[in-house]
Amino acid sequence: MWNETVVSWADASYDNFVGSRWLLSLVISSFLLVVGAIVCTAFLFVYFGPPGCQENQAAVSLALVLPLLSTVLQLTGDTGSLLTSAVVWCYATFLCYSAVSSWPEEDCNPTFAMDHDPVSIVLGIGFILLSLAWTVGMASSSMAQILELGGGGESPHLSSMRVNLVLAFAAAYTGMVLTNWGNTSEAEGKEQSGKAVFWMQFVALLLSIFLYSWTLIAPRLFPDRDFS
Repeated sequence: MWNETVVSWADASYDNFVGSRWLLSLVISSFLLVVGAIVCTAFLFVYFGPPGCQENQAAVSLALVLPLLSTVLQLTGDTGSLLTSAVVWCYATFLCYSAVSSWPEEDCNPTFAMDHDPVSIVLGIGFILLSLAWTVGMASSSMAQILELGGGGESPHLSSMRVNLVLAFAAAYTGMVLTNWGNTSEAEGKEQSGKAVFWMQFVALLLSIFLYSWTLIAPRLFPDRDFS
């Protein structure tokens, strides 16, 4: 949504210089996000992926390779945007950090001795707030379009149910983030640590990349369908 807004500002600008500056801001912001994600991944390799930590090494490797492949897929097609790919890459890196920082072995997890992990909590809540803001914005736009079309398309009731479902999942995720996923069975009472938490976050990483990649592949596989 933000990418489309900036592009519309660039197209509506009567000054080509001003329009090019809007587009340049998109490229620079996307580049900074990708570089930041790669740098964070390098730190994850150094601190969470020493020899003997095969699970962490696999998670960090996939958190680097899969977003890279999805970005290449987006750049070679007409769907998606570079900014979206960069944001997905950053989110995958965050999920990777949440996963490896939950591994219940001190040799593979330097944060194991910490009572709490403020980084995961702050970043998790930040992503939740951004997701909620995007959901509410898209829902408001959809409702406005429905009213303008005189009730055509998606019904207001269905749109409201979808928003409420997203909010319910966000509330549940917020509770899990604030309680550090509540796993106390595998790490001597430490709430944050546990292999179950690691696999939950790892599966979430894979699903995020899969869903984004599907939005890029589906229009190519089914060109006659409208995915807008």
